[in-house]
Amino acid sequence: MHWNRSTFKYISIHHGQEMNKRFTRRNLVFFLLMILIVTSCAMPVAQHGVLSPPADTVPTIGVKPSPTVPPIPTETKIVVPTATLVPTNTPEVIGLGNILEVVPLGTLVGHTGEVTDVTFSPNGELVASSSTDGTVRLWRISDGSLLYVLEGHTNYVRSVAFSPDGNLLASGSNDRTVRIWQVSDGTLIRTISSSFMGRVLRVIFSPDGSLFAAADHQCFVQLRQTRSGILLRTLAQPKCVARWGGTVSSWGLAFSSDGSQLTIGESRPCCGGSLYLWPVEEITAPQLIRGHNMRVRDLVYSADGSMLAIAFEGSPVFWLTEAVDGSIIRTFEGHTYRVNSVVFSPDDTLLASGSRDQKVRVWNVSDGELLYTLEGHEDEVNNVAFSPDGSLIASSSDDDTIILWGLITSTMP
Repeated sequence: MHWNRSTFKYISIHHGQEMNKRFTRRNLVFFLLMILIVTSCAMPVAQHGVLSPPADTVPTIGVKPSPTVPPIPTETKIVVPTATLVPTNTPEVIGLGNILEVVPLGTLVGHTGEVTDVTFSPNGELVASSSTDGTVRLWRISDGSLLYVLEGHTNYVRSVAFSPDGNLLASGSNDRTVRIWQVSDGTLIRTISSSFMGRVLRVIFSPDGSLFAAADHQCFVQLRQTRSGILLRTLAQPKCVARWGGTVSSWGLAFSSDGSQLTIGESRPCCGGSLYLWPVEEITAPQLIRGHNMRVRDLVYSADGSMLAIAFEGSPVFWLTEAVDGSIIRTFEGHTYRVNSVVFSPDDTLLASGSRDQKVRVWNVSDGELLYTLEGHEDEVNNVAFSPDGSLIASSSDDDTIILWGLITSTMP
């Protein structure tokens, strides 16, 4: 074959066209292959729900909604026989001298988790409750309506307390914070946390409202100023911190009537517990009331400050003791499982107790006689509270509800 410039040019052009065709086909094949790879990888991800949260994922608790439109869940309801509603703040305080019977008035339903604590406002018009659903709720007693759902905590809420003037509500949570709320509109005023604050198991206000105490799972009780949240003192329960981190499962916590002292009892799963009387202002050692095998579940002062009622971890009995030295006045027996909560009536003639046996019992303080056994809860009772005039008892339970019980007297219509 004779090679000339035209032949070479023809071959070069023909070869280039063939190369372009091959390159185009190779690119097309590569592109199709990449589409298949991406499609095959993406499909299982979508099928297994990785790209979006599962339907049963618990939503993150958000910021407190505007107080002008408080969130009220549609499932919230109350069943109250209006004919037996007992008004609060009656002229006379109800107690042993005028009580005829105790009747269930209604059930507050709305929490989606165990109701850990319940308390009345100082004016007797509201009830506050806390729950493992991460919320605090405010209810109106007169009609059982839900006023506010206070959101913001990111874990179980273990304790709630009204300030003595009724304007503030404190809540303590497993999220290691204390939150202070405005009762009138549900606004969050302050969130209190620190690097050394553990899970908050109990929170209470001092009698004058200037201080609050927060007890955590690490054996510490913090005393803080209510107005600013500034830490005043940290009380380390003796013999607690030294043992394996000193984890506390429950606290008994109560200010004396004049606010000068704070009685603290704890329960430690590892190694017992103790009961101490701490001075609030003076930086001095606490006074030991009871020794180190006393696992305290709950404690409360009588209204006159002379007596303490004390419940113990794992025990179906509770004590009535002298407040000064802890000497036992009498033992109350009747519950079949541990007593979780005890409370005096406003006139100190009655004691109410809530237990793991799902019952609330009402006792005569003077002789320990069991007066009433209140049945209605379907799981253990975590807390009981008297209204300020003694006309109501509120009980909170692991069955996600609060029951209001009315104390009927001979003078009521």
